[in-house]
This record gives sequence, C-alpha cells and structure tokens, in this order.
Amino acid sequence: MKRFLIFLLAMVLLLGSLVFPAHADGVQMTALDKYVGCKFTRDFPVYSGPGENYVRPGNSNSMMRANNTVYVFGYTGNWLLVGFEVEYKKAWAVGYVSKDALNYMSTTGVNIPELTFQPTLIGYADDYCRLTEDPLWRGGEYMPYQIPNGTAFTVLAVRGETQAWTYIEVNTPQGPMRGFVWSIHVKYNGGQVPATPIPSPVPTARPTPAPTALPALYITRQPQSVTVPIGANYSISVQAQGQGLTYTWYYKPSTSSTYAKSMVTSATYTNTAQAQNNGYQFYCVVTDQFGQTVASSTATLYVSNATIAPTAVPTPAPYTPTYPPYIPPTQAPATRPPYIPPTQAPYYPTYPPTQAPYYPTAAPGTNNTLYHDTTKGLWFPGNTLYENIAGSWPVYSGPGTYYWRAADGRASVAGSNCVIYGVENGWALIGYTNSSGAYRMGYISASALPQKGLRIPYLDFAYRPGRVTASAPMTDDIMRYRPTIATLTPQTGVLFLGYINDSGNNTWAFVEVLVNNSVMRGFIPAAYVMLQ
Repeated sequence: MKRFLIFLLAMVLLLGSLVFPAHADGVQMTALDKYVGCKFTRDFPVYSGPGENYVRPGNSNSMMRANNTVYVFGYTGNWLLVGFEVEYKKAWAVGYVSKDALNYMSTTGVNIPELTFQPTLIGYADDYCRLTEDPLWRGGEYMPYQIPNGTAFTVLAVRGETQAWTYIEVNTPQGPMRGFVWSIHVKYNGGQVPATPIPSPVPTARPTPAPTALPALYITRQPQSVTVPIGANYSISVQAQGQGLTYTWYYKPSTSSTYAKSMVTSATYTNTAQAQNNGYQFYCVVTDQFGQTVASSTATLYVSNATIAPTAVPTPAPYTPTYPPYIPPTQAPATRPPYIPPTQAPYYPTYPPTQAPYYPTAAPGTNNTLYHDTTKGLWFPGNTLYENIAGSWPVYSGPGTYYWRAADGRASVAGSNCVIYGVENGWALIGYTNSSGAYRMGYISASALPQKGLRIPYLDFAYRPGRVTASAPMTDDIMRYRPTIATLTPQTGVLFLGYINDSGNNTWAFVEVLVNNSVMRGFIPAAYVMLQ
C-alpha cells in the first residue's frame, strides 16, 4: 500500500510539472534543456562539478572521448557543462570539462552560452533520493549515490521537458558532487534554511592546465600537375613537415563533382595513365600522430593521345597463366575440373582445351538450380543470395583444396549466415564474417548449400590474362579492407576473373595469382590491372 501511494504521488507531481513552471516556494528555477551539439578532437577528463575538487565519476577515470558527439549546455567560470556518451557502459552522462576544450572543437562558429543557476534555493532529500549523472536513464545509473533522508543540497536547475529531473549539488563523504535526482524526491521545507552548511553553488574552479601546444603540421611541397601519354606510369607527390605522418589521397574524374577516397597511403600517388583518366584531379590529406590534419592543393592529370613506346614496356614476369578463351554464355562453357599444380617452377596453370562442353544445371549433391547470367559481362552476377550454412566447412581462396587457405590454413565457416555469389565447378563462392569482424570471401563445397531448391548464378568468369601495373595490396575482405593477404609487385602476371564493387562503390578486380609457390585468389583495386 505504501509503494502504491508513493507511485500515485509521483504521477501527480509529474503531471503537475507539465502544466506549471519549475519552482519551489515562489523561486523560479533554471531549465537545463538547451544545448549545442559538437565534437572535440582530443580527450578530456570529466568532473561532476566545475572544479577538480569535485568527485570524478566512473571510478575516477571518466573521460569525454575525442570525435564523439557531445552536447554543450554552457560554461560557468573556466568549465564547460557537457553531456556525452560513456562508451564502455553505453550510458549517457553529464559533467564538466575544462573550458580549454573550446580550443579543440571540430565545429566552428558555435556560440556557447554562460550558465546562470539559482544559488539560493535549498532542497532536502526524502527516503528515495538517489543521485545520478545519467538523466536519460539509459544503461543504468552511471554514478549512483543514495542521499540520506533529510540531507540538504543546493538546487541548481531542472532537466527535461517534463522537468522530471532536478539538478543539484550535495556534499558526500568523497567530496562535493553534482548530479540529477528525480524531482518527486525533493522536499523544500517551506524555504527553511538548514542548520548545517551546504556546498557553495559556485566553488572556486581549479581547471586543468592548458595543454602544451602541438607541433606544427604544414605542407612543404604541394602536388604538381603532370602530363603523360596513354599507358605511361605517373606519380603525384606531396611533402609535409610534422611528426608521425600518414597520407590519404582523394581523386575526382573531370565528369564528377565529388572526390572519392583512394587506397594509396604513401606520400606519392602512382598509377598507369588510361585515356579515361584525362582531367582527373588529386589532393592529399596529411595527418600527424596528434590527429591534426592539413589538406594539399589539387593537381591535375593530363593524358595525351600519344601512346607509350613499345620499348618502354617491361619484360613480362615468369608467371603467365593461360586458359581457354572465354566462351559466351549462349554456348556451353568448358568444364574446369580440380587439378594439382606441378611442383616445378615456373607455374603455368592450364586446362584441357579439347574437353567436351558442359552446361551445368545443378550443383553436385544439391537440388539447387544453376543459371548463366548473360548480362553481366566481366562483372560478378548481379543477384546474390543470403542463406544460413549449416555445419562446419573449410574455406579456400579458390575452387579447390590446393588453393591458399586463410587463417594459417584454418579458415572455415560454421552455422553462419553467408552471402552466396555463385557456383563454380562444384564450389560455392561465399562472403562471411569471422570472429574478428572481417568480411571475407572464399570457396566452400557446393554441397554445403541449403537444400532449398535455390536458383544460384553460375560463375562464368572471364579467365583472361593480365598484369599488375603498380604495387597492389591483395585482400579477401573488400568491405573493411583487411587483411592484406599479399602485395603484388608491378608486372606480376595474374589471371583476371571479374569485377565487383564494394559498398563504397570502389571497383575491385578478382584475380588468381601465384605467391610464394601458393596459388591464391583475391581482390586488388581494378585500376591496378591491365588486361591482355
């Protein structure tokens, strides 16, 4: 019965706060319901009040993290009152950071107001008055403190449209603390001033020292425009002064209004000029170890109609995979049975050219129908499936057990939802997520596919020889670009299979190559492959 009466009283007070402004004994309280959203470029320690003498929440290690969205309510003295998400607890907290943080705002032109609280309003705790720094009440209380019944505290403001939270300052055994209590648990005793001292509403602030100025970061040599003939290699470079520098290049075709991020992370952007590259613009963003960034000016690539002289073509690499010519989908493609590559070098994978044509209609061991995509050209099939793969199956980089296998030869998939790209000679090419969060692609036995009568594309790959035009990272993860399973050197011979776009609309080439006497398949940026 007692709990029911408390609940009923809470509802009455809550409904009343929707109608009347927040007040007590005729004194108007400040509403803490306006804020400015922004981000900061470095971490700052958080205190429950405007000074280092206040209790610091989160076991004395609470931090406002860089590059996360923060709500700034305003400043008082040398401190900012902010709301931020506590990453490790998925809770939302309110606290104070040094006003020096304004020097590290990633958003410019923001007007931060000065806070004005009511310093004369005194409140008292009832039996259920509990202090927290999370007025949104997500993920539990971040800094809980049970205020003893009858304890006096300073009432500073209210929070929320319904004014359900009261923002207070109170003395605790650990020191002064600011936070939120439910308004229904605050009593005012007719404005009577307590006999015992209460905390000062504006204590002397002791802000953290101003941070040491970061080393300068600036560009010493801007990228220069270049003119090259078709087929020639070109390089665009940037030089910068700073510590721990990293580089990110962006490019834009002449027909586009937006820049795309490249995968080049060195100070020099190198590639082979194609006719369609004429008018491409490039710029580089340089970042130092402190998170400072500076963008270079743009450089333009001009590709002339002349072609590079034949004598400039490097000598072909020893590895030159040869396959039968691509058979159009309207005809029966040749079967590519598994084989064991010869042990002697160099490696020349070949397939019987006189084998009888075979037009598969079902994956061995399944009742799933296969079909040929006659519209895809050199691209992966446009339609894929998303199905659960029951049981545990080894994953290889190509359609055979002799292909390289990731995870030190232990890559496998078990009881997972996978993307099915298609079937090739009794093997299914799938995409799956592993325990480390990478999205990998590889082959499993087609008999692992669900027995659901699925309509699955047959992987009519191009099987065309090609060469790598620049140092190219190869990966089996085109979603998160990790890990690099090999780095192919310029003029390495590859077997080109097909193109595919990732979620960022970057184009990749699926290739087969010999690396350290191991046959593997993987993805490299399409711009690094020249087909023969």
